[in-house]
Amino acid sequence: MRSIVIPIDKEENRVFVSVYGKMVDNCTVNRAITSALSRLEEQVKAIEHFTLHALRDTFATRYIEQGGSPQTLKTILGHSSFAMTMDLYSHVLPNTKQKEMDNLKIVL
Repeated sequence: MRSIVIPIDKEENRVFVSVYGKMVDNCTVNRAITSALSRLEEQVKAIEHFTLHALRDTFATRYIEQGGSPQTLKTILGHSSFAMTMDLYSHVLPNTKQKEMDNLKIVL
């Protein structure tokens, strides 16, 4: 699988910006996603509908799965509390528990 690098404006921390460099409303992005999915369905093959929030959720899940710090994720996502982040994404942690235990080295 090939990695894709998406440049993000470091000052604004935005992935989606207008042609004027301003923040784009979530509804605008969701309409663009719906439009693109409709065109794909007409031309090629249907893809299950998703929203901008699904992209955010996928990012957060993969970030945690790859060992990212939940505290850093809290900051990235702009959550008001660490508890909010953990309530939403702690379901990922059991999936990685065995992997982390396998990597644990205990010297006696």
